[in-house]
Amino acid sequence: KTVFKRKESIMIVISTREFRANQTKFLDMARNGEDVILKSRSSGSFKLIPVETEDTIVSKRDLRHYP
Repeated sequence: KTVFKRKESIMIVISTREFRANQTKFLDMARNGEDVILKSRSSGSFKLIPVETEDTIVSKRDLRHYP
């Protein structure tokens, strides 16, 4: 785990292995506003961001009906 401190917050960089072992911990951290970066050797890096109530979730099936 790598921790970077920015002025406003702390950014935590974790491996995919560490994420799999501690998913609840890292999802809770993201839900609480912390920047959690998931780093994969083969796929790059991803930032965990919680879905907000204002966000729209669309299924694959529903995507066919969008222009």
